[in-house]
Amino acid sequence: GIVLIAIVCKTVMSVNLSKYGKELKAAYDDVISDASSTDWALFGYEKQSNDLKVVATGEDGIEELADEVHGSKIQYAWCKVTDPNTNLPKFVLVNWFSEGAPSSRLGVCQRHVRDVASFLRGAHVTINARNEADLDSDTIVDKVSKSSGSNYSVHKEKARPAEPIGPIGSVYKKSDARTDIVPEKRDAFWAQQDKAEEQRRVVERKERAEEAREKEQERKDREAQETARRDQKVAERSRVVEAQRSKEREALKKRQEEEKAHYKARMEALDAETESEKRQEEQQRRRQREEERQAIGDAVRQTKETVAERQAEAREAQEEAERARQAVEDARRAVEEARQQRDAEAEAEAEAEAAAAEEAAREAEEAAVEAEEAAQRAEEELEAEPEVEPEPEPEPEPEPEPAYEDEGELYSNVESEPAAAAAFAEPEDIYDDVEDEKPAENKPEEALYDTAAEAPAEGGGGGQSARAVYDYQAGDDTEISFDPDDIITEVEQIDEGWWKGRSPNGSFGMFPANYVELI
Repeated sequence: GIVLIAIVCKTVMSVNLSKYGKELKAAYDDVISDASSTDWALFGYEKQSNDLKVVATGEDGIEELADEVHGSKIQYAWCKVTDPNTNLPKFVLVNWFSEGAPSSRLGVCQRHVRDVASFLRGAHVTINARNEADLDSDTIVDKVSKSSGSNYSVHKEKARPAEPIGPIGSVYKKSDARTDIVPEKRDAFWAQQDKAEEQRRVVERKERAEEAREKEQERKDREAQETARRDQKVAERSRVVEAQRSKEREALKKRQEEEKAHYKARMEALDAETESEKRQEEQQRRRQREEERQAIGDAVRQTKETVAERQAEAREAQEEAERARQAVEDARRAVEEARQQRDAEAEAEAEAEAAAAEEAAREAEEAAVEAEEAAQRAEEELEAEPEVEPEPEPEPEPEPEPAYEDEGELYSNVESEPAAAAAFAEPEDIYDDVEDEKPAENKPEEALYDTAAEAPAEGGGGGQSARAVYDYQAGDDTEISFDPDDIITEVEQIDEGWWKGRSPNGSFGMFPANYVELI
């Protein structure tokens, strides 16, 4: 089990050269190939993994390579440099462990140097670079020059005269360990070595303790700076959030004021329109009454004229009947005189005249009776005609109380204006008492319901309720106030921005819809 864990750990911590193996091998071959102009290739890790990949390649030498390395990463470079001594190409492996690289990655990637060197085999010089000064072109060329097997060139060296060969001597002496090694010196040497080692350990412990204190102080300073930056960011974020909320509240208040002003303007326009319609209807009713009174006056005058004519005809018929009766009396007297004179012819003529006079008198009396009946009927019709009464002055309508309940209904349902106007229409009978026909809409609401329990739920919202999300203070007596989590009942959604309802204290009025949520 321990062996397996060690193998797994080694596999996890080792460099991965197989994932991008083809690209790595192609870049390596381009640098070492004489047919390619590529003279350097840069390799690096993929993000935080151990997968090695090609970062960049170039043809302009070490100066271009130095511009491509990253100041906070661990990278490897394979470059081709011309040896100034032999004018032959030499290959340099650069292990770039930047001073700005994370310390956690430095420990891991130190183990990859051997595997990378095995993959990029054939390097004449290996350079461990930590900063840009280590990647100076002259410095690298100088190291390549010093690493050459021979520090000369056949084109530069001059011939030197051969020195004469002298006798060969020797300084060799046979050593005796017993006489050469003195025990006291040996013990003193090792004691001195032990003392130096102890001093070195003490100094090393002090240095480690001092380094630990410095690191601890750096950690504390860094944590304090991070805490200060974090607190500053939190405070700045809080200020930004508060400023945003303040802007939202101001925008919401402004929008509510605009909606309320728009609502009141609509109500005023609707009231003005309703008042105009009422005035037009009143004028039309007055014109109708005037026309009816004119028609009745004409009918009465015509009836009176008819009565006078009938009465005149009746008088003429009575006079004619009186004359006929007088003629009958004269005829009867003539008959009596003829009888007294015993004149048969005169008597016969007188009787014939008397009979004719009686017939005429009877007809005259019948005509008089008919004329009297016609005159009597005309008088009865005249008496039956109603007198033209002056139009009563309409009572002034009570001014409506500034309650948004009624106005909200008109505002939410503008199409019901004809029905509202019909409520103000007076009865069709123009001769009924206007005071007895007051519309029920003009009665105060307190007179319709004795108690609040008998009054119907205002708004007709089906008993909807809402929970307050924010607190709201009423701007006037037509609105209600509430606190967060208060329950508002009898909710009526009169329009998109404003609703009506009853607050927990029993008051009924308007409130902004976006301050509550339905439950």
